[in-house]
Amino acid sequence: MIVDGLPSRRAAIRLSIAGTLAGGLTFGCDKPSLQAGQVFTADERETLGAVADTLVPGSAAAGVTDFVAAMLAEPDPRLCYRFVSFPIPPKAFYKLTLASFDDLSHAMTGKPLNALAPSQRLGVVEKLAQPNVNGWKGPPTALVYFVLRSDAIDALYGVQEAYTRLDIPYMAHIEPPRPW
Repeated sequence: MIVDGLPSRRAAIRLSIAGTLAGGLTFGCDKPSLQAGQVFTADERETLGAVADTLVPGSAAAGVTDFVAAMLAEPDPRLCYRFVSFPIPPKAFYKLTLASFDDLSHAMTGKPLNALAPSQRLGVVEKLAQPNVNGWKGPPTALVYFVLRSDAIDALYGVQEAYTRLDIPYMAHIEPPRPW
């Protein structure tokens, strides 16, 4: 729908997503349209792992970066981000968020987030609890906290091997074809 010569929010989001899809994604049945390694740079992967592991210890070792990258490589990513109403495509949200963490970390410590010790990372990541953070240029901090923490929990506890680690019988109605 067009109002006052501008597309509606929903139409603008669809156009944005269509533009992202036209920029290199192809649709397939079971295969991701991009290789998971092509979604993030090495620095972005390290930053995502550092933030996620700070929010949910053990999630980096559980493969949160591979989980998020694999989901973003899909035409319809199954991440909790799809349930929030933020008006940018998922991949852009994650890239903006990770760049914002590095900018904030540089402002606070002079180093990128992934170069900090875990105790120093906590000082940067705990800023997500504040509604207005000086130097933060990304999406709202509460949204970032919710999305990244949910991804970390999904990667750590949402797979079949997590049930084994927790000594809980895995009784899926239909076995998943891959971990995520």
